[in-house]
Amino acid sequence: MRAAIASAVAALALVIAAPGVATAEPPAPWHIVDSPNLGTGHNHFQEVSCATSTRCAAVGYTQDPSTLVQRALVATAGNGVWTLGAVPARGTGSNSLWNVSCPTSTRCVAVGSATNLSVGYNQTLIATYDGRAWTLVPSPNRPNVDNFLFGVDCVDSTHCVAVGRSYDTPSQTSRNLVLSWAGSKWTIDKTPDRAHASNLLADVSCGDATHCTTVGYSVDATSGVLQTLVLARTGTTWALQPSFNRPGASNVLRDVACPTATTCTAVGASDPGTGPFDEQSLIETLGSGVWSLAPSPDRSGYDNHLWGVSCSNASNCVAVGESQNGEKARTLIQTLSGGTWRLTSPSPYRGTTFNYLYGVSCPSRRACVAAGD
Repeated sequence: MRAAIASAVAALALVIAAPGVATAEPPAPWHIVDSPNLGTGHNHFQEVSCATSTRCAAVGYTQDPSTLVQRALVATAGNGVWTLGAVPARGTGSNSLWNVSCPTSTRCVAVGSATNLSVGYNQTLIATYDGRAWTLVPSPNRPNVDNFLFGVDCVDSTHCVAVGRSYDTPSQTSRNLVLSWAGSKWTIDKTPDRAHASNLLADVSCGDATHCTTVGYSVDATSGVLQTLVLARTGTTWALQPSFNRPGASNVLRDVACPTATTCTAVGASDPGTGPFDEQSLIETLGSGVWSLAPSPDRSGYDNHLWGVSCSNASNCVAVGESQNGEKARTLIQTLSGGTWRLTSPSPYRGTTFNYLYGVSCPSRRACVAAGD
């Protein structure tokens, strides 16, 4: 599947909207709001989380144009104004944040990875926010391999789950990596992997403290085919779950939202591999214990990718990403209301640039924030 991040992208975009619930109540328009940048290099927001309609945090990374070293990037919003924060760096190598979860206005947890130059491996990176400042906290790693965290969800201040992968360079194999926090320290959970494949977990969502779902994809060791990957936790036990794949295509899941313990929506993309600009957005829903495909509207003549999803309740969700061809990338926003996914058009984007949305957070049915670059 072709990469969806272009190195030429430097701007940051934050969008706010109010999706409707029925056709009689049309959605309010999305619009771009001012967002801060750090330094003169590339700035990327990877995810956003809003505890309320006016209190949000966004995380990502900025890259020095001369050394290519990455620094963690954080910003918080209060009453519509976004302000850069500071995260202490771990070591002297690159630090990047990929996801954030804010269960309250004074509690956020952000995850990512840091390059440990002394041992030669990437290691997990976790930072917490107390409403005033960001602080690094200790996090475990599998030894002698690279460790990355891409997703996190906190149902409250004492129950969090972070997910990603560990990567062994000699065998070129990835394993699922899941960390749990129960109020005192982060620990590595025992999780299954799909056999004869590399495994990667991209995001996690917990309907309550004992029910969590994490999604991603696996890469078959022989064929190289990408297939959706879903693990579910009940209590403290994780198990592989059957998930949907479009036949004859590579399929990936990038994000998941579970408004209840038994209902989830996951998003990503599939690539039939038959020609240019034919990749399709992929939306799957969990109901009655079964994952199934949900029809999603795409722009024709573009590759369509969904990177983020947020559901204020089981009936109202917003998914974001981009539609991209060889000439431009436009923001892609799809909204679920009244049981149908609809393409939001027009969706705002900065002209003469490539525009991507990687994360979205909807603290209520009428308030959403999306972040990207």
